[in-house]
Amino acid sequence: MWQQPKTDWTSVDVYLANDLNRVELNTQYVRDAIVAAKYIVPELTYKTNWAENDVLFLEDFNRIENNIKTIADVFFTGSEWETMKTNWVQMHSVDYTFANRVEKNLKILYEMITTMKRWHVRFGICTAGQVRLWQSRWR
Repeated sequence: MWQQPKTDWTSVDVYLANDLNRVELNTQYVRDAIVAAKYIVPELTYKTNWAENDVLFLEDFNRIENNIKTIADVFFTGSEWETMKTNWVQMHSVDYTFANRVEKNLKILYEMITTMKRWHVRFGICTAGQVRLWQSRWR
């Protein structure tokens, strides 16, 4: 289930485990929705059970941003998209821009897939003549 992202992080905000869980679950939701729309997206790895005492490692930052980038590479990139930072190394400082970038980009992907689903009409078996025309909408 999609959870509304927070896209207005500031330097005084604190990034907590429930924020990480929201990002991971939203990434999974967007990937699953895009796969359901018949796009081919590689399997991704998620961690959806972040706890307050957990520590983010470089691998976690890279995985989170690479997951979102992988989905975008298959599905979408546009003018509002912020380039994902997929090369975290030691001594890189983490600030609120990480949170804003991942949540904003996830929101863009979610809005794109939601709009596509709303406007996309899938047709089933269509015949003309004595047999009625059958149409189903993907919702």
